[in-house]
Amino acid sequence: AEVRRSPLLLGAPALVEIRGTLTLPEEWEHSFIPPGVQSRWAGGEVALSFRGETRRRIGFLRTERRTSLEVSPQQWRAYRRFHEAQVVAQDTPIGIKRPPPRQLEY
Repeated sequence: AEVRRSPLLLGAPALVEIRGTLTLPEEWEHSFIPPGVQSRWAGGEVALSFRGETRRRIGFLRTERRTSLEVSPQQWRAYRRFHEAQVVAQDTPIGIKRPPPRQLEY
């Protein structure tokens, strides 16, 4: 098991919001969109949500709220679980259907 002997300094409290839109090429569309995910610990939280705007457009919103300035050695395990849950959520794939390749005629 990982042991931390000194605090991890996170910096100032913050609220960060990232909004984005993914537009797929013509004839491509999303087949599934992952569900939203929320992760919390005593010093903050992260929420990630997706929405299908059209068959070719996917919107996403990631909100991070940090209220703690540091992670004490006693809070380290909870913070690691929180951080690992974020990484898993951010790596969740979006299903995309694309048309078959076109045949070139010479």
